[in-house]
Amino acid sequence: MFDANCLIRDIVPRWSGAVNDAKILSQSGPHQIIEQNLVHDQPQYLIGDSGYPCKRLLLTPFMNPADEHQLIYNRLDKMHL
Repeated sequence: MFDANCLIRDIVPRWSGAVNDAKILSQSGPHQIIEQNLVHDQPQYLIGDSGYPCKRLLLTPFMNPADEHQLIYNRLDKMHL
């Protein structure tokens, strides 16, 4: 996991490449901190691809984009900005 400055913030090396990304994420330290709402100074979100479940603090692509804003978000998500 890395932040907006491309600095690595978390590594979970115990899983093989065959394990689902969402499972690895659920076991990560930052995910647990954010899910438990332990960070109060500013909202923090995770961005994931369509392999992750859509959650309150985990932004994933729109399955059926309804407007131009959602289409733009999906395009940017594919670019991994």
